[in-house]
Amino acid sequence: MDVVSVLKDINVNVVSAEIDTIGDEARDEFFVTYHGEPLNGPMVQLVTNSLQVRACMLARLCWG
Repeated sequence: MDVVSVLKDINVNVVSAEIDTIGDEARDEFFVTYHGEPLNGPMVQLVTNSLQVRACMLARLCWG
């Protein structure tokens, strides 16, 4: 999944990212802003929902 494109679609800017792999596990951490400010509660929920929907669509677990 292209996380950055999902964030771009909802006008969230990626300031930086840290990507680590530990064995066969990947950990990605994104530092993001909305209009130059840290995300507030509703924006965090929007980002979470958007990423979940995109992951669900890619896995074909939702909507058929």
